[in-house]
Amino acid sequence: MSIDKKGVFLAIQQPMLRSSMEQRMSGQPDLRIVGDSMDGETALGLIEALRPDVALIEDHLPVISGRELAEMIREAKLDTKVILLLPPGTRERLSEDLQALADSLMFSDDNPAHIVRAVRTVLSGRRYICPLLGTCNACNGFGKIAPEKLEHLTELERDILGLMAEQQSAHQIARYLGINYRDLHRHREALCEKLGFESDDDSELRMFVVRHRADFPQSGSTH
Repeated sequence: MSIDKKGVFLAIQQPMLRSSMEQRMSGQPDLRIVGDSMDGETALGLIEALRPDVALIEDHLPVISGRELAEMIREAKLDTKVILLLPPGTRERLSEDLQALADSLMFSDDNPAHIVRAVRTVLSGRRYICPLLGTCNACNGFGKIAPEKLEHLTELERDILGLMAEQQSAHQIARYLGINYRDLHRHREALCEKLGFESDDDSELRMFVVRHRADFPQSGSTH
């Protein structure tokens, strides 16, 4: 019996991200790409016409930004689920206004397999906000992470969080820590599982001091 594949729309400007998602989606038995666009204005018209089940929207889109596009989809009361892909260096607080824009919030440099998992999550009627998004804003005092969950992090995982808090991209973090890009994504997925939190978690906001300068000094630093 054939499976009714859910339609996914790609509103992505970055060529590498776009290509990665196209390759990943092509092998999914339950998902298919129904359209794509590299700017927000064209994407809006196509989404209104195609009515995809899910739209992957990069925040940095020309003409109409990803956030504006997400808001317009909400205002049009379309049934399309929205996954908003934020730039990896974002340091803003994870506000209610930002969360209201999308069914899922992730980083645009996340593992494509992880993004596909989020697609299935929102299709099942659940929300997904990457726990690392809050962690990356730890320097601004944001991060609803239970203290006991931090006890199980490895030194490398803490270094990854620290570098993310400093607005380093995935490629920069991998080079800095001397690990390959694929291994970094594997560690990030493990972090998401370890730091997963419930929406009603009332833990104190945590500040992360997780960089170890003696082990991983910045270029040009003194020690």
